[in-house]
Amino acid sequence: MVNYNPQTPNKTIPKFRDSAHDKKWAQYEGLEEIATLKNRGCLTMDSNKHARIEDAKVLLVEDSEINIKVMDYYIRTCGIHSLDVARSGEEALNLFSSKYNLIFLDVNLPGISGIEVCREIRKKAIGKSVPIVAYTTESNSIKEGIAAGINEYLIKPTEFKEVQEMIQRYLG
Repeated sequence: MVNYNPQTPNKTIPKFRDSAHDKKWAQYEGLEEIATLKNRGCLTMDSNKHARIEDAKVLLVEDSEINIKVMDYYIRTCGIHSLDVARSGEEALNLFSSKYNLIFLDVNLPGISGIEVCREIRKKAIGKSVPIVAYTTESNSIKEGIAAGINEYLIKPTEFKEVQEMIQRYLG
């Protein structure tokens, strides 16, 4: 599992995306800064994966009803039985607790943005190790999101295979 930790000094970590994912990211500017964060050790590996996907708890933060239905279908198809949905950043912060093993977070939320939600979660002791997979239609927020503690980005429209890969990576 990849976790954000701005205090970890100068530690190199293994690559955490496959080559197909890297090619998708290559189209965005500022990847040198993300590589710098990885090389400074701000993104580190954690081997505490959940024992069984079926027992994992996932929080989906999304304001669009159609996207909620699609992501709900994808997540449940991957074997997740416990899924909570927050329709705003405020609701996500109220729902957040240590019981979540993975968070799927829309970056473009009304009110509190997904990036700000991530920052607030990372401030909490229990929020430092929960993987956060963000998804967006806009590539300009990727650098800011990684700096805020987002582990991975998916670009909308999100495909089932991408969601399945994230669940396997963080919970499998």
